[in-house]
Amino acid sequence: MSATASSASLSSSVDGNISAQPISNLNANQNDKRGSRFCLKSYYSRKVVLKQKYSERMENQKIQLKSCCLMSFEQKNRVNADKLVESIKEALIADEFESILQVGQFRSTKIWSIHFKDNDKFVSASNKKFKFDNNMYRLIPANEFDKKNEKNTENNEFIMTAFYRIHWLPLDAPDNEIEEFFNSNLSNVDVDEIKHEKLKLFENINNGVVKIKVKYNVSLHNAVLDFAGLHIISNYQVGVGNRFQRKTGSKMEPVW
Repeated sequence: MSATASSASLSSSVDGNISAQPISNLNANQNDKRGSRFCLKSYYSRKVVLKQKYSERMENQKIQLKSCCLMSFEQKNRVNADKLVESIKEALIADEFESILQVGQFRSTKIWSIHFKDNDKFVSASNKKFKFDNNMYRLIPANEFDKKNEKNTENNEFIMTAFYRIHWLPLDAPDNEIEEFFNSNLSNVDVDEIKHEKLKLFENINNGVVKIKVKYNVSLHNAVLDFAGLHIISNYQVGVGNRFQRKTGSKMEPVW
């Protein structure tokens, strides 16, 4: 057999061995035809770097809009311009509303701007509250907006998702008390979904585990990991774990 043929045969054999490996046996940086294994720690590190670059860019991009108010909405909200203007009209006096020149999006689909023709009307309208889609919002002067809305102005690319699993919680514990528990004890983390897990063979019967989906800014990642452990919900002691942790001895340690 020639050297070229031998080399080709060896290469084919190696490629075959790699592609035959299950993904669970691959190293973090090793690839096969199905892609690379996901590494949470690397993903988190990239998010931190992106957040730092974004913060530096926003610090250098000072908002300088004259006679302008800004407001921000959550990602899940779909904002209709006419409906928004109707809500704002109810909060302003006639002279303030008549001074509005423009209402539109600014910097993203979730941040909206209102430009006033008269600076005095802008000043009197600033910081007034209005109701939109059953939530209260405030007309914030543009030069104060970034300082008052640090949480809302961060780009969605810095939002991560985690899943908690609650054990030993009786079925009669209401979902709203579960949500209140997370809101009270895990600041700035949004509860996105609450589900009661089912048995595999009997899909109409709960298995006693409650699954919580939360979304949070990457800067809160360590707090989200550390939250797993024993807690009291609805006067019951429960065990709370998440998908990034394993139990070792008496401690909960992160798994990357």
